[in-house]
Amino acid sequence: MTALVCLGYTNREIAARLNISPDTVKDRISSVFRKFNINKRNDLRALFSHWDFNEWERQR
Repeated sequence: MTALVCLGYTNREIAARLNISPDTVKDRISSVFRKFNINKRNDLRALFSHWDFNEWERQR
C-alpha cells in the first residue's frame, strides 16, 4: 500500500486495485503514518523517495 501511495494513487484507486474498501485503505495508511510518525502523504513520499516503485506499475 505504501508503494501505491508513493506512486500517487488515491485511496479509491488503491482500494479498487487491491479489491478492498476505501475505508480499509484509509485505516491502513493511517497505521503507516503512525509507524513513521508522519501526518501527510507527501511526508511518506519524501521518506521513500529513494525507493523505486515502478515494478508496482508493471504488475497491473
